[in-house]
Amino acid sequence: MTPDDAAVPIGGLSDGPIDGRADFHAAVRRVLVDAARRGARTLVACDADFAGWPLDDARVLDALTRWAAPGRRLTLFALHYDVFVGLHPRWTAWRRIWSHRVDTRAATEAGELPTLLLAIGDGHTCTLRLPDAKRWRGTLSLRAEDATRARDQIDAISQRSVPAFAPTTLGL
Repeated sequence: MTPDDAAVPIGGLSDGPIDGRADFHAAVRRVLVDAARRGARTLVACDADFAGWPLDDARVLDALTRWAAPGRRLTLFALHYDVFVGLHPRWTAWRRIWSHRVDTRAATEAGELPTLLLAIGDGHTCTLRLPDAKRWRGTLSLRAEDATRARDQIDAISQRSVPAFAPTTLGL
């Protein structure tokens, strides 16, 4: 455990601000742990390239593995996936195993993607937004109206996206 991890404990979720990289990383872990615990059906994550996300963190991968039950879906939207193999090799390997639950898509328009994580389950939602990614400032919200706004934004992005970052490559 690093000093950054100690700053924000993993556990229950509550509405609140995100202020700093350590806060964001801890919030991502908490959202994923909560999604696994509550059985969220859908996880959606958006970012230009996910370079700043803690996707290679062992606790993130453990939470995703516990979450990945039948009928669940994780969708990632990015402008490109160039950094994944180098920055997130364990996540890339995890994704090969769980490719039947994971969809990776590339936005076809060069507009900026929001940095957000959305968890949707029966009777509960969680929206993690980072509108100021340079300063790592954002919010964690459990309000349904915030999740609805995020879903609308994701639906628009989805309509202008294509499959990307295949889980395996065929050598010829």
